[in-house]
Amino acid sequence: MMKLSLSYSNIQELLEELQLQTGTLCQVQNYETSFQLSQPFGRWSIRWFDPWDKFELHITEWELQEHLSLLTETQLYSSAGFSFCLSGRFRGTFHRSGSDLVAKSGDSHFGVMHGEDKAVTELAAGQKISLVQISMTPHQLRALTDWQLSSLPTPIERTLRGDESGFHWQTGSTTPAMAIALHQILNCPYQGMIRRFYLESKALELIALKYDQLTHEPTHLKKTLQLKSSDIDCAHQAREILLRHADAPPSVLALAKHVCVSDFKLKQLFHQVFGTTVFGCLHEYRMERARLLLETSRMSITQVSQTVGYANASKFSGAFKKKFGITPTSYRLNGKLL
Repeated sequence: MMKLSLSYSNIQELLEELQLQTGTLCQVQNYETSFQLSQPFGRWSIRWFDPWDKFELHITEWELQEHLSLLTETQLYSSAGFSFCLSGRFRGTFHRSGSDLVAKSGDSHFGVMHGEDKAVTELAAGQKISLVQISMTPHQLRALTDWQLSSLPTPIERTLRGDESGFHWQTGSTTPAMAIALHQILNCPYQGMIRRFYLESKALELIALKYDQLTHEPTHLKKTLQLKSSDIDCAHQAREILLRHADAPPSVLALAKHVCVSDFKLKQLFHQVFGTTVFGCLHEYRMERARLLLETSRMSITQVSQTVGYANASKFSGAFKKKFGITPTSYRLNGKLL
């Protein structure tokens, strides 16, 4: 097992500490910083973007051949952030709060930290872990979102105000709309200033989507936290299968058999974990994927409808208009939603 110990008070210090311990240099180009560590235990890469001093965007990946235990000690650190786990699974144990954060594919988190803390992050070998994170100071968050602190859990509210130390977070699911924005960040086709604008806009879109989830789905999030981890894993596994075959999805009964639960329980889990039905989850993904294809491909409307699972282009156009308030043809011509 490989062990690394890091101490820092901001992301720049983290990268400097990594350079000192591993001898790997960071590459800096304009507002982008890249770090890539290749060792016998595996590969660790960080891309760090600082678009306009409003927030920082981090893309982190681990591909591990050995188990990695990462001890981090933050000093006089005050931060608020959003984290989206695209693949893999890991666990973080925090000294001050005495609690564990388990992150897995399909999870999204909002968290705040203030003061000093120690954490041990355990990353198992044989997997690829991918994270997209957006971080900022609590002051920047309040200025950016006009955040209604009273709508948040008390520990998070107090930490944001600076009245409580430690690390506190709230976990939710990565919605299909979030997944599309994450895909666009990871596959940004632009360079230079356009790239800068593009990444900023997509990061802001993620913040807006997560903010909406936090403020409009508190009951759903509480129910999710009360479920067994095995049930949550089951729901995520079923959703991954469903979306992987979105063009020709399995029936609810077949999907339930695949993850070894009854169809009734699977329907319950989708409501509790994702706040929607199995079909609602599929429909949301299809519409967001169609929107992405209309923006980035030269497919015809018929080809887009078939790609996302609609045999009839007219039905697809009707569903798209009902969802976004504009037809696919008009959306492509105007390049924006009404």
